[in-house]
Amino acid sequence: ERVMNLIPTIKKLIFANNKGELDIPNFRYINSAFEDIGERIDMKYDVIFSQAVLEHTYNSNKVFGEMFDSLKEEGVMIHEIDFATHTSFLRDWDPLNILRFSEPVYNGLKFQGSPNRLRMSDYKKFAHNAGFKDIKIYPINELSRNSAEKFRESLKNKYKDYKISDLKMLSAVLIARK
Repeated sequence: ERVMNLIPTIKKLIFANNKGELDIPNFRYINSAFEDIGERIDMKYDVIFSQAVLEHTYNSNKVFGEMFDSLKEEGVMIHEIDFATHTSFLRDWDPLNILRFSEPVYNGLKFQGSPNRLRMSDYKKFAHNAGFKDIKIYPINELSRNSAEKFRESLKNKYKDYKISDLKMLSAVLIARK
């Protein structure tokens, strides 16, 4: 919970650092695809933070492995993940829209940076497989159980198999320690 309280401060620091307002010697902001993080960094970190990034990665096993390797022992990763449809005019009334398409149709529609359609249970598994421990999930925005059950009826088979707890989660923070 203490880490969750730090998220607004971390966001402010990143914003101020990007504007050149800060000169913090050991604070480093890297704007890079997670898939390339191992090639872009030359040191170990205490914290890796991302906001609305992981849902755009397509090689999650590699991404979580790179983050694990990039953290110091006992280092922490903090990721805010957006699971809802990213199309603004659909987001409010059909937040699970991207889960309605078959793989061939979605692959035909997607572009670089399209959401990967993974759910929190997938990210938790990737974190565990990479070696992370103390994996915690903090929901930010969720559908009601009834809404998630209603939406589930129209999802493609692969997504119908997810637990309601996964489907109702529209955004959350994942925190884990090396």
